[in-house]
Amino acid sequence: MMRILLFLLLFAFSLATEETVEVEGVISDCTTKSDTSCYECVTTPQSTYFGKVVISTPCRWCPATQGCHAYRSLYDSCPSPIHTADVKDTDYASYVCEAAKYPHIASDFSNVDIDALEQWVIQYLDNFKGAKHRFPTYEGTGDTGVYEVEDKVKIAVASDWGSGTIESKAVASLMAKHSASHTIHMGDVYYEALSSEIKTQVFGASPNDYQEGVEFPRGKDGTWFLNANHEMLSLGNGYFDVLLPKGGLTGSEGQKTSYFSLENSNWKVIGLDTGYNSYATFKHIEAINELKETDSHMEDSVVEWLNNTVRIGEACEEG
Repeated sequence: MMRILLFLLLFAFSLATEETVEVEGVISDCTTKSDTSCYECVTTPQSTYFGKVVISTPCRWCPATQGCHAYRSLYDSCPSPIHTADVKDTDYASYVCEAAKYPHIASDFSNVDIDALEQWVIQYLDNFKGAKHRFPTYEGTGDTGVYEVEDKVKIAVASDWGSGTIESKAVASLMAKHSASHTIHMGDVYYEALSSEIKTQVFGASPNDYQEGVEFPRGKDGTWFLNANHEMLSLGNGYFDVLLPKGGLTGSEGQKTSYFSLENSNWKVIGLDTGYNSYATFKHIEAINELKETDSHMEDSVVEWLNNTVRIGEACEEG
């Protein structure tokens, strides 16, 4: 029922905002382009109301199936369809079709693109209910979360990287060229750091037969993943259970939790969890309230670790 209401609301929104403009060239219902290329699909307008063409509604290309379909098609389901805003924008058409070889294009995370907005809402409704993942600490692990690194060390850092786009692929390639001792992802795997998203957008697994995954570059000595608000939209389950076991020092049993310190005689590079408490929860149901952010306070165990293990106060006094 919730999805039906969402469909009706989005459809009404699209009718209210579209502008009908006559376009020269062949008018298609998109189904005639089912065996065509991405470029030809997204530069083809679909016939709409009374034979007029809505220039902001070109046909949609589905990278996962390599098929062309009409906007709001009830017969062709595609979670992240590719399209242009204007069938005449051939430069953008070339870009989105090149970018479509990866799990997402940048506009998938826009709050003004109608397809992207729908996917955001659907994923939130599918995953926001339940208790947050237990917050793990170093207690009982035999680990302190403090790791010595060489005085001459190279650390590569990226944030908001886990989007599975052609841009994140380019950033990963540039990071890899520097052969860093440690790499750190500062958080945000889109949309919600689900297990499937982590596998394709961080570990590099292919999402289907037609697209490539994107892999976060691993450091020679360690690879670290921090928590952020997008990870908590799915209650932290994908982050703590799927992502962290693949992090930490190279050759270790994984990253124990969401905070750590890399230290040498000159520096303390401290990774903190500012995502775990980034959203409030509803009063009457156990669920994440995406529309209500907080001051994102740290857990008491992290503050205690900073004071008693990292001894951050002493470090500041020495500095």
